[in-house]
Amino acid sequence: MRVTAGEIHQFDDDEGWFHLPGAPEGVTVKVIANSLDPTTRQGARVQMLRLSPGTALPEAPLTTGDYWQEFLLLRGVVEIAGQAEPLHAPAALTVAHGARLATLTSAGGCLLVEVAHY
Repeated sequence: MRVTAGEIHQFDDDEGWFHLPGAPEGVTVKVIANSLDPTTRQGARVQMLRLSPGTALPEAPLTTGDYWQEFLLLRGVVEIAGQAEPLHAPAALTVAHGARLATLTSAGGCLLVEVAHY
């Protein structure tokens, strides 16, 4: 596959991050692309999630998200509520349509990529 210069992106790890609305302090996000439209149930969103050491991303309410979510753990270790063993990077986690993401906790901090799609 040939990649042109218009398809290559270098990310600055220090810029573009913001606090995830509704999440506890220490959960930041950087949106890479977003065409997710809950009204038409089409599109996708790609974002990076950063959990500071000792931070938890709480379980989402039932009314949040009727789309699939794929998480790629790029750096660190994350514990998933209800799972005996933590995930160590690199790892992947899929949350099926209609399911809820369990609480994620990272004692040492972690970096995830989320792909949400219909």
